[in-house]
Amino acid sequence: MSFVKNFLYVILINSVIGSPQINLHLTDEVIDNKTNVVFQHDCLYVPASIEKENNIHQIISYCLTEWSSKWNIEENNLDQKFTFNQLYKQNITSQQLYLWSAPMDVVERYQFYLNHISISNQSFFMTTQWFYNCTLPRFGPLCQYSLDNYISHYSTLYEIIYDFYQHEYNPINLTCYTHLKCNRGSSSICLDWTEICDGIIDCQDGTDEEFCWQLQFNECEANEFQCTNGQCISKIFLHDGGNTFECLDRTDEIWKDMTWKNPLAFTFRNEPTFASEDITCPKRYILDNMKWTSSCLFERNKILEKLLFNDTPNRVSDDCWMAAKCQLRILDRSDPRCLIHCSNRICTEIINQSCPDMLRMPAGTIAFGHIFFIYTKKDMINSPARSIPPSYVCYNDQLCDGFHSNKPLISFNNATCRRPVDFPLKLDDLFKCTIKNICISSALVGDSWCHCGLGQYNACEDEDLNIHYIRTHISFTTICDSFTELIPVTINGRNETDETECEYWICNNTYTRCDGFWNCFNGADEVDCYSSSLSFNCPYQHHHICVSPHTNQFMCLPLEKANDGNIDCLGGTDEPKLCRSNDYQPSDKNFQCINHTGELCIEPLHLCYKSHCQDRTDIQFCNYTRDIPIHSTICNKRYENIRSKVENFFCVRQLDTNKPQLVYFSLGKLTNSANQMIQQHTNEMILHSSTRQIIINQYEQRCHRGLPLRIRLNIDKNLTTIACLCPPSFYGNMCQYQNQRVSLTLRFQTFSDSRRTLFALIILLIDDSNERIIHSYQQLTYLYIRDCQTKFNIYLLYSTGPKNQTKNYFIHIDIYEKISFTYQRSFLIPLKYSFLPVHRIAIQLDIPRANDKKENCLDQLCIHGQCIRYSNDNSFCQCYREWTGKYCNISYRCTCSSDSLCIGISSNNRSICICPLHKWGSQCLLHNTICYSNQNATCQNNGKCIPIDENIISDKPFICICPKGFSGERCEIVDSKIILSFHKDIILPQTMFV
Repeated sequence: MSFVKNFLYVILINSVIGSPQINLHLTDEVIDNKTNVVFQHDCLYVPASIEKENNIHQIISYCLTEWSSKWNIEENNLDQKFTFNQLYKQNITSQQLYLWSAPMDVVERYQFYLNHISISNQSFFMTTQWFYNCTLPRFGPLCQYSLDNYISHYSTLYEIIYDFYQHEYNPINLTCYTHLKCNRGSSSICLDWTEICDGIIDCQDGTDEEFCWQLQFNECEANEFQCTNGQCISKIFLHDGGNTFECLDRTDEIWKDMTWKNPLAFTFRNEPTFASEDITCPKRYILDNMKWTSSCLFERNKILEKLLFNDTPNRVSDDCWMAAKCQLRILDRSDPRCLIHCSNRICTEIINQSCPDMLRMPAGTIAFGHIFFIYTKKDMINSPARSIPPSYVCYNDQLCDGFHSNKPLISFNNATCRRPVDFPLKLDDLFKCTIKNICISSALVGDSWCHCGLGQYNACEDEDLNIHYIRTHISFTTICDSFTELIPVTINGRNETDETECEYWICNNTYTRCDGFWNCFNGADEVDCYSSSLSFNCPYQHHHICVSPHTNQFMCLPLEKANDGNIDCLGGTDEPKLCRSNDYQPSDKNFQCINHTGELCIEPLHLCYKSHCQDRTDIQFCNYTRDIPIHSTICNKRYENIRSKVENFFCVRQLDTNKPQLVYFSLGKLTNSANQMIQQHTNEMILHSSTRQIIINQYEQRCHRGLPLRIRLNIDKNLTTIACLCPPSFYGNMCQYQNQRVSLTLRFQTFSDSRRTLFALIILLIDDSNERIIHSYQQLTYLYIRDCQTKFNIYLLYSTGPKNQTKNYFIHIDIYEKISFTYQRSFLIPLKYSFLPVHRIAIQLDIPRANDKKENCLDQLCIHGQCIRYSNDNSFCQCYREWTGKYCNISYRCTCSSDSLCIGISSNNRSICICPLHKWGSQCLLHNTICYSNQNATCQNNGKCIPIDENIISDKPFICICPKGFSGERCEIVDSKIILSFHKDIILPQTMFV
């Protein structure tokens, strides 16, 4: 028997050492036979990699949302399996199963078995339950799952997920919001949740904007901030961090200045967190570099544009339609379809021969359900412009009247059409976009949408009014600084800017000296300005530091050799004219390929990534002995500590787009140091372990924002299929559908008498039915000394899709003292505006004093419970154990351990439990012994040991609540104190100020 026991240990332990722990949750799938709803199941719970400095706590669940019965998974004969009875006989504990990546339902079921093993009539079913000992990368109840991006040196599931989301999300099709019936004029185009209540009618019948007027009449409380879209948030969240938004429209943070100037300086996590999924997006400026949700991604517009022109109008030939798309640049001329279609004869000939005189394009409407464009054959053939405007804009004149113009009108398919230039404009109410030479309504200026269109480097003049001012007004301090700020003005037939006739202007002056930019083309204003980051100084005066193209080492270049027409330095850093833009739109391309036949200059973002220079000078200085993800670059902020000095030199060089375009007069002294150079900063997260190489050759786009999960149908035959683990914001077999949800941000504050009290908080999404259904829930532990600055981000999902519009929904929050189970208070947060797809709630709640009286009431008929008042004076029935419903009249079986609190039952028929301090699990059956382990010196000086939640990333398995007079991680520090004693003869007053 001892041999069998040892053999079993070898089998099990061998798969654990140095391997990630992957425990699936909710594997006992529950199906609602009444509604045919498949609840989330087979979930991975992973903490989001949100910056520590932002104090944000969010656990993301990645779950299957489709029927598992669709897969015929055959018996697995490769992995070892053991009955509960076999495990029991070998003294295996539930803690060991947990560490061996068993599903949590299996772990708890085994512990339940152990708790009842002494019962003589133990059921045969429970005795013969199976545990499959999976060999990584396989996991799951039958070892049927694996993650394709797993590689052997991963030590945690967190690392696997984090690295997966470092890949760019470049979708080839759309995600859709299907809970609102919407006809957009084309069956190929679906609605996005961010398009509901965005002020633009996307559905032809206007249903996406039907009820949105109510938001404008929403009134906020005195302690709340009102977002531009009407949403209310607690003022505590206003301007609390540039990377986090509590307003869906992001108007609670000052972020415009960061995005217009340099998108690389302001980036988001690629994981599906609140910061990336729960924001709406200004449609008129979507930055390609900003990886937000699929709703905001630049590629979404590209896909929409393609889908918009998928449908060919009736009685229009395919030849005509394809030629028109190529001619109008809807398809790029280099597109293979255009090259093939227009290869033998140019597109204009095909249009002339096969197209009608007037072509409706696209086939559907483009706005408000009735406006569409008409192109005439003549305009398509004869227009010299690269971008051909529509010949006519057509509309329903019963919906758009009031145009009093003497210009001729035409009729097309019962619509009124007029030339775009013939629409009457009231110039007093217009703002002129100088870059695009168009006019927009003054009311649109500063509305967070870029109506003027982006410049080449994301400059939007109707949002950043400084841009508009700079482009149209000469600034003395930027005249002749070698950078063009002014849009050319034609004077006497010549294009004049702020950089013309600058031959006698002094470029080395108090405004340009040592600012990090070569305002003199020979760099005279930057010579001898050494940055402390270089760790290299030239021993000679009037020399530049640069990198030798021959040795890849630093060298000193005499001033007279700069800007002499010869490239002496790697990257052409001594010849700035070669890469600098000669117009008012600056470029980030500052590294010159020395021998080139194609691209002359590249951005530092591409250095040491893959060669973009034909002569490979952009990679010749790179160190390839480190492990860096193949989709990353050495110039990423997170790698600044492992760069070589030469790599750092190229990465930190100032980009032209960072040059201050407004420079103010200064009385400061001339500086001779470059230490004041403006540095780019990003809120990048520091990895918990060394940088890891990702070996995925192609990012799996099938699952959109979800995780691709490989399912092994038959291991012997190597038959597999791919499913998707979806984050809360999506569902479907490819995570292609956008979820209705509540995105809740909570902060708490306590009074001084409760700052060392551990609280349990239960957050429920409920409805107002008699059943008082708990659609979803989350449980938190809160300790003021640990969590006073923490924001808790929580997703709450509806149990049915779509949600029932006839019901009212609420967030119900219960607060208990964790150790004593003493009930403290409940809060009720109503969800107004049921037409919204996403309810974004951000609120701070006050936990009451320990001795505050709990208010009971008599205005509820609570059959098996008691009437309790919420903090806002409404009341509810707090049900006794195993009773639920609005009036506590519905019984259920509670599966929580006997020493825990049973709060209720969720819509997926699982009991909601609050565990004692040292127990955990969905049923509170599992023990956490860290605070009682003899091998661990825990808390000293009578400090209280608190185990850390299993889903929190921490290098400490517990924390200590120290009594007064002690501090430190383990209460090992005796606090300084002053003891005052008075002679017995001194008469002391009743009060004394010390």
